[in-house]
Amino acid sequence: MESSRIDWIIANERNYYGILGIPRDADERDVRRSYLTLALQLHPDKNINNKRAGEAFRAVGKAYAVLKDKRMRMIYDEGGVDRVYGLDAEDLSIKNLMAALSKLVAAKVLCIVARRAHAVEILRQRHGWVDAFTSWGPADDFACLQKSPREAARRIVRKVFISVFMFFLCVSVGHTFLQFIRRTPNEGSSEGPYRRLSRYNSNDTGATFTIRVLRGGNMTDTVIWRPSSISENDARALVLQWIHEMCPTEKLLSWASRERYNRTATLRVGRKLRAAPSPNRASRRKWAPKGWKVKFQEFFPVNSAEDLYVPLPLCEGAG
Repeated sequence: MESSRIDWIIANERNYYGILGIPRDADERDVRRSYLTLALQLHPDKNINNKRAGEAFRAVGKAYAVLKDKRMRMIYDEGGVDRVYGLDAEDLSIKNLMAALSKLVAAKVLCIVARRAHAVEILRQRHGWVDAFTSWGPADDFACLQKSPREAARRIVRKVFISVFMFFLCVSVGHTFLQFIRRTPNEGSSEGPYRRLSRYNSNDTGATFTIRVLRGGNMTDTVIWRPSSISENDARALVLQWIHEMCPTEKLLSWASRERYNRTATLRVGRKLRAAPSPNRASRRKWAPKGWKVKFQEFFPVNSAEDLYVPLPLCEGAG
């Protein structure tokens, strides 16, 4: 046999089908015929001075030992050499020994759990390496025959579980969303305290109380409605707090509206108005001045008295 073929067999000693030169669907007769042919060519008696031929002969023997046995061949087809040999006797290093012991313990535990859970066929299908560390009995083979009914039952259970899980998930999300919508008045917004003065129930007649505010230059009594769920003292305190917080803003908005309509320079209180700017007396430049773009734009023009900002009733005296 050519040395290149011998080198290829040694380099690919884990490829049993390639070593024997047969397809994966070859029958026992083809496996035996190929093995005998290679064994005669690589036998040490015919290659006395060629040690690599002896290594190739042992690789051919290992390939034939696996492929001639139906069970070992099935294990090899599923997971290769690692599933056939749980431990390589030629390399008994501490690392490989500990790995083999770990696989042995894991295989025993998985077998016990699979038998208790009636899932032997799943274990043998997904974890074929377990076959190298355990032996299956008639009961396990019978369990594998019940694979289809068990898979159908598991699919039904899986669908029911997913449906129930999605139902509870939707209920939980919906409940959380409703709580977010119906959150308490103190949560999330600065207007929360004043919601206590709102009318949530149209049938709530509530009650009224008066509060004195500045209107038209005079202090007048203003009637304010309150719901029955809040006392008059609390409602009065909330109204005064609202006036203290909101009326300064109303004052600024009212002043800005009047200033846009008729520029009165109200901010310069106690100061004299500045004189009109003098004409440009600078010497004529060589280059024309650059036409700058307008930095500010007028978004809220007040062209007539009807466009003036009207403050809230409780803040009419502001400003």
